[in-house]
Amino acid sequence: MDHTIVLILFGVQIITAKELTYRLSRDVIPKHYSLKLQPDIDAETFRGEVTITIYSTAEKERIILHSLNLNITFAEINQHPAKVEELEDARIAVSFINRGHIQPGEHLIRFKYHGRLYEQFGLRKASYKYNSHKGHLIVNEFEAHHARKAFPCFDEPNFKARFNVRLITPNDSYIALSNMPEIGRYPFSEGILYVFATTVKMSTYLVSLAITDYTYYEEMFVHNNKTIPIRVYTYNASKENNHAAIEAAMISIRYYNDYTGLDYPLPKLDMIEYDKGKVTATETWGLIQFKEGLLTTDLDIYDAFQCHLVIFHELGHFWFGNLVTNDWWNDLWLQEGFATFMSYKMIAEREDVGISKLFRLIEVIDMDTQFREDKLQLVSYLHSTDYMENDKLFDGIVYTKGAYLLRMLEVLVGEKLFQQIVRNFLKNHEFGTVTTNDLIQEFEDQVPYMDIRSFMESYIYQYGHPVLNVDDSSEKYVLSQILANNSSNKWTIPISYAYANNTTGYIWFDREAETITLDKSVDSEFMLFNLGSKPGIYIVNYTDTMLRNILDNIGNFPLEDLETFEDNMKVLYQMKYINCDTVLEFFGAMQNQSTYNSLFFYAVLDVFQSISCYKQEYRALIEHLNTKYKIKIDLFIPESYGKCDENRNTTDISDLHSQQCIQWISNNLLNANETQNIM
Repeated sequence: MDHTIVLILFGVQIITAKELTYRLSRDVIPKHYSLKLQPDIDAETFRGEVTITIYSTAEKERIILHSLNLNITFAEINQHPAKVEELEDARIAVSFINRGHIQPGEHLIRFKYHGRLYEQFGLRKASYKYNSHKGHLIVNEFEAHHARKAFPCFDEPNFKARFNVRLITPNDSYIALSNMPEIGRYPFSEGILYVFATTVKMSTYLVSLAITDYTYYEEMFVHNNKTIPIRVYTYNASKENNHAAIEAAMISIRYYNDYTGLDYPLPKLDMIEYDKGKVTATETWGLIQFKEGLLTTDLDIYDAFQCHLVIFHELGHFWFGNLVTNDWWNDLWLQEGFATFMSYKMIAEREDVGISKLFRLIEVIDMDTQFREDKLQLVSYLHSTDYMENDKLFDGIVYTKGAYLLRMLEVLVGEKLFQQIVRNFLKNHEFGTVTTNDLIQEFEDQVPYMDIRSFMESYIYQYGHPVLNVDDSSEKYVLSQILANNSSNKWTIPISYAYANNTTGYIWFDREAETITLDKSVDSEFMLFNLGSKPGIYIVNYTDTMLRNILDNIGNFPLEDLETFEDNMKVLYQMKYINCDTVLEFFGAMQNQSTYNSLFFYAVLDVFQSISCYKQEYRALIEHLNTKYKIKIDLFIPESYGKCDENRNTTDISDLHSQQCIQWISNNLLNANETQNIM
């Protein structure tokens, strides 16, 4: 497979000819799909029929659209026979037979075809298990580019259209579901035909389908003079098992309605769960599909926090992703970053905890390994260029770094103005598609006095995090950017700071500047950068003197700011800027902060994750922490700690600075005999 690099410059996106030919032409636009599918659960095949209303702005010899692994048996254009030609990159071309070119205007393209069911992406046969009962159902997984496996279509997010869906079940022991309400049910010789209302304008990947023998539990949600039935479909649906999921959905819709000023546009919401394999949930509005256990409490697979977080996230996509959709998958961070950030805000408000603490909680529970790696310069851009591998776009960096970036924006401009800008952004583009530039432009229009474009593009189009070096040897603090791993990347960074006398502020570091300076306070001997109340995606490398002053005066800083400093310490250790004993000293000082609770334990373990394979050293470290800092952390140790990967070379301790830390533990925490036995 040919992977052509897309060159990104600040403010300019240069796209190669390869990507332009891979994407469909914009002079043919789909307006409406009439889709009928008849799956055979036992044979694991299906038959389909689709009529697409298209509008062409130019005379065309042929119409090119997407189709993958479909055996097309019939094709026509405007009720005239048509020829179908298979092309590369999962595309087909359809044209008249001996009738000349297709003229500008509206046309109807009709296909009949058959295909196979898939194990994961596409139209699929899935399974479920409830206690001892097992069963199967037909569902779909179309995101990002798998609708073309179920019907010929214009399978790109910016080709939005309306859909009329019809599904055929084999008999009356099954029911059919889709995005919109059922408007008709018609028995015939081959089964039962279910007909659904016309959808709103949406992308192909949002089409949602299910044929199942499930029952449902329903509650009515009333908000802003609108009543919406919300149902959970599962094997043993009941109020006892599924009320919590519906309550979470109601909380979500109410929150997003009020926050965005735009009401949920569909007349109903169904949620269904089953064994989804690789995918946790899909945001297909009207019919969301979840991994088994997220909707049913008595399965006891996930705790309430996990269930709420997933439901809040997926419903957030109704506004950030479905109503307003990324124009192409390279801007996926827009919808995933917003859905993640907004779900964090909801959790923070619901649990009455600061959003900074919630961000940190989710990070240390290991929900963002790739975000941690990004700090160490190990992963790629937030803005993806791999258009051929869209499924690889859905990784932690898109979710978490995108959310952190939006959190920085909210802090910079203030919560109220941020909300108003988001409202304008959604209202201006509802039922349409957007790019990163559209969002940046919205912020530039409202806050022209900030260099929002340079700041955001620094983080979106570059991998890693900036590292700031602070020099306190002169009359002023001198800040410079450290170029990590021989990279030339530099960032525009809004830097928050606090002096010991509680004076706080912001200073901007333009990416074109070599250094910036900050005055030293006459009545403050030390200071802290990157405050927890004004967090930023950057690491600060302090001088030894500054670090010592901070450690000696831990009690003079708000706990929220120290939590950000803790993360800074962890990354500095892993990047080999500070020593193992310095980190332990900081953790010991933090433990004396009375309000610092179980997050401390996770933070300790997170720092030394790289040595968890070395059982004697790890045991000595835990005992040292328990004894010296009078804490008990064995109840907080994940099962994976203290265990070795069978494929890992247990003598290789070079990764993430662990050689130095192992040596420190051996020298300071193990007795002479133990040291001789392991070194």
